[in-house]
Amino acid sequence: MYVPTGAYNLTVSQPGYFAYSSAVAVSDGSTSTINITLELSHVPVPEFQPNFTLIVMILTLGAALVIRRRSLKRTKR
Repeated sequence: MYVPTGAYNLTVSQPGYFAYSSAVAVSDGSTSTINITLELSHVPVPEFQPNFTLIVMILTLGAALVIRRRSLKRTKR
């Protein structure tokens, strides 16, 4: 990407990881590559609680069993 000449503070963040910040100086006609590795923070991401998948699976299985039971009752009539 093109960035005008100047001094910048680069910050990269992602839920569940520690943020990375670095001072970057850009001069005329220069090119740079910045490699970033984010470190896991081991803090749960609010949108994806650890037990959320399990709860969804249990509710899905329960709904499937109710639907199956109702269809069996209808075929017996």
